[in-house]
Amino acid sequence: MDYALIKRLAIGGMAELFLARALDRGASAGTVVIKTLRADGTAPERAADILRDEARLGAALDHPNIVRLLDAEVDVLRPHL
Repeated sequence: MDYALIKRLAIGGMAELFLARALDRGASAGTVVIKTLRADGTAPERAADILRDEARLGAALDHPNIVRLLDAEVDVLRPHL
């Protein structure tokens, strides 16, 4: 699914949160929140592992007072040597 970022909501030690709009016209289209890793934060591979663990745990939760995880994708950019 593709997203269009609208504005930054928060910035933390490892990641940033953005308000975004899902570009897919399907049932899940609409306003979403996207979490991205900060380039200047934790080592990329370690941060990606943490984010994967967080997504796995979040996907297992199902409660009306917890936001639903729609999609999780981790793409770590590595510098060329």
